[in-house]
Amino acid sequence: MRIEYDPNADALYIRLSTREPTGAVEMAPYLHVDTTADEHVVGVEVLAASKHVDLKGLLGREVRVDQLVPKRKKAA
Repeated sequence: MRIEYDPNADALYIRLSTREPTGAVEMAPYLHVDTTADEHVVGVEVLAASKHVDLKGLLGREVRVDQLVPKRKKAA
């Protein structure tokens, strides 16, 4: 796994595979999952990352999935 952050674009990319993506699935307006033609997940892109991820000390550390995806509110 490789984590890259572009401060100019405020975009975070988490590469999960060396395979080349052929498409992307938009999970939220700021969260895209890159996939191959045979539906393997190869990466995750977080746009406006500084609004959605605690970037302080992120690079070079383990990242938990719950830090990337906001928790869903339970239905009342």
